[in-house]
Amino acid sequence: MNKSQSKIRIIWNHYFQDTKALIYVIDSDDRARIDEACEAFQKTLLNDELKGIPSLIPANLEGLDWLANQLKDVR
Repeated sequence: MNKSQSKIRIIWNHYFQDTKALIYVIDSDDRARIDEACEAFQKTLLNDELKGIPSLIPANLEGLDWLANQLKDVR
């Protein structure tokens, strides 16, 4: 993860209050960073403000089958 992304992710939790839904966009072609994206998504879901809200994970169609296999254990 580059430094600018890690700095931004630290402040994400300041935007979760009164959240009604979560849309987490993944570039399914970026296989080098898919584990990082999955880990960040899992950590995001641990926030109490996001418990029980619906989540949508849109991804580009290239590599979608591969991405589905990577995300099957994310809850």
